[in-house]
Amino acid sequence: MSSLLIIPLCLVGGWALRRMGMPQTWAKYLTNMVIYMALPALILAKIPAISFKTQFLLPMLMPWLLFILAIGLFWFLGKQHAWPKATVGGITLTAGLGNTSFIGIPVMQAIWGDAGVQVALLADQPGSFACLSTLGIIVASAYSGSRLSVKVIGSRVVKFPPFLAFIFAFGLGIANWQFSGTALQILNFLGSLVVPIALIAVGLQLSIAAFRNWPKPVQYGLVYKLVLAPLLIYVLYILLLKQNDLLAKGSVIEAAMGPMVTAALVADAYNLNSKLVYQLLSIGILLSFLSLPLWWLLVRWQL
Repeated sequence: MSSLLIIPLCLVGGWALRRMGMPQTWAKYLTNMVIYMALPALILAKIPAISFKTQFLLPMLMPWLLFILAIGLFWFLGKQHAWPKATVGGITLTAGLGNTSFIGIPVMQAIWGDAGVQVALLADQPGSFACLSTLGIIVASAYSGSRLSVKVIGSRVVKFPPFLAFIFAFGLGIANWQFSGTALQILNFLGSLVVPIALIAVGLQLSIAAFRNWPKPVQYGLVYKLVLAPLLIYVLYILLLKQNDLLAKGSVIEAAMGPMVTAALVADAYNLNSKLVYQLLSIGILLSFLSLPLWWLLVRWQL
């Protein structure tokens, strides 16, 4: 568990760099390094080594289930409290999807090693990202008043480098072929950059000032993302379905991650109350480091 130290160190490092004058826009460049280079390399190195089985549906379906529930919940709360459409859309995107890669990968790696990384990738690529790129874009368009065709949405999904890498790596796994030798060493090296670069990028976007004056939508979003979402997956997967393996427990931990950075960027791009979105993002990520150990103790107790 000592490897967990890299998480707060990189987050604080990113925040410190911003305080020393590094523009927050650098977070976009670092994020692009992860999306276009490091994360695809990690996927190509890890996914072909996985022997696929039906239980993999647990982490893959988890983000879809939680996002669909978030759509209904925040629509209802928006009606009850007369929230503007932009607020409902922004909170739905940010609280409905978790940080299954940028925070999820280092946390899962620290807890369960390479096996944890594999679960994180399953929850992230066919899970969180695919959900954001389809249902998420539809929600963002609906609440912003814009319209997107099925063709445009599909194009965005298939052109996303990590998703392409996942499809290719999945095919390699089916063919029972893996990278080896120098190629695997290069992929492992590039993949190792995901954790520090992604966390520094997140740190650049954190705001301590966000902890002042939490509006009601932010409060509801935090309760859903950090408490209700992982509780639902725990009850469904472990108590009701009686699954007690790493896939089920990893799904609970991934469900407990803070809000998804990419989802917040999408909400910002669609003008869905950016101020509240980034406030929820900052508070949610920081508070998740207090709540995650509690969820880990709960699933560990199930052993």
